[in-house]
Amino acid sequence: MARRLKLEKGNFYIILDACRYDVFVSVVYDYLDGELEERDSGACNTSQFYQNSNIKEFRVASFNPTGKFFHHPDFVMLPSLYCEDNLDDLIAHKFTCEVLHLIPPHMPPQDPKYWKLWFDTVQEYAEQGNKDKPICLGRCNVEAYFYSHLGREKALEIYEENLRFALRAIAERLDKLPRPLILIADHGELFGEYGCWGHSENCPKGSSILRKVPYFRVDVR
Repeated sequence: MARRLKLEKGNFYIILDACRYDVFVSVVYDYLDGELEERDSGACNTSQFYQNSNIKEFRVASFNPTGKFFHHPDFVMLPSLYCEDNLDDLIAHKFTCEVLHLIPPHMPPQDPKYWKLWFDTVQEYAEQGNKDKPICLGRCNVEAYFYSHLGREKALEIYEENLRFALRAIAERLDKLPRPLILIADHGELFGEYGCWGHSENCPKGSSILRKVPYFRVDVR
């Protein structure tokens, strides 16, 4: 197993939510230069990451509310789920942080061309639920439903495009971002391995895939 992921003071971290190591490896050098290592995040989902890592020692900003749920002592909830907005607001000093937790490659898709497909899936998923109970759109439900209904090939295509969207946004703003800059992930994603989709802790055989994440130190230009 790879070294356990540990955040260290003095670095600036960008978390790519639900970023698989193998997909990251296949695309990152299209956008960024740097040194890539494999890490064990110790988590199959974001909740476990906030529980099992040392992220509570750092100032964090994200649209993902998990930090609030787990009472992170220095957490800023951002108003936009779009990574471009988050990066631009960081550069404009609208908030301060040591860790910027972006949504992609986690769904929903950043590219408008996939919005209708995503929202149609959310509606279909909701209609499958018990009308007397609230529908959860979290990590173990609608995203897994979305991927499983697309099938592995199409799901991976959209997932990779979502990751590329984020990496492109980072690369376009690279000279304005804090350094040393390190890209990491809280967990990976499953695309049918062992019959599992998404990132649930209820797929023990898939935990090694989910816990394997990138640690990418971006080169200084």
